[in-house]
Amino acid sequence: MNLTPVRVAGPGHTYAGQARFAAHSGPPQKDKSNEGHPLRLRGVKYEKGWGVHATNQMIFELKPEYERFVALVGVDEHLLGVSNGSNVAMHPSVVFKVFIDGREAAASPVMRIAFTPWRIDVKIPPGSKIISLATMDAGDGNQEDRANWVNCGFIVKKPTDASSGAKPAP
Repeated sequence: MNLTPVRVAGPGHTYAGQARFAAHSGPPQKDKSNEGHPLRLRGVKYEKGWGVHATNQMIFELKPEYERFVALVGVDEHLLGVSNGSNVAMHPSVVFKVFIDGREAAASPVMRIAFTPWRIDVKIPPGSKIISLATMDAGDGNQEDRANWVNCGFIVKKPTDASSGAKPAP
């Protein structure tokens, strides 16, 4: 997704219109984990995506040509590379949701480090203005809830013969 969110919110607060993130949490990171490492889910490295710390919300404007939003989502594996990873890897539990113009369009089940990434594929209704990617804790607080939205982006409508200027075959 080569887009910049129009708004982000996460653990912390907003002061004078500026989002300030809590200690040990950063704003969404483009093409890297929330802690600045490569994006990884279940042993696979991904080049493109967003690393966030739940609870988090990224809002993007939609263009008329966007037909679908697609992504793979899951819990980042950063904890498995630290010495006490086996003791804290049980903590992350995240739910991913997609909202279009304020209406829920998709939701994952509760995701954990060992889970296979969840595939999101959402049809964007014509005339939609805003898509919101929400990453939530699973009701048990957000300790170590670092999460990744990878290979995410928009599928664009194919031009029709009439709109492309092509003439139908005789």
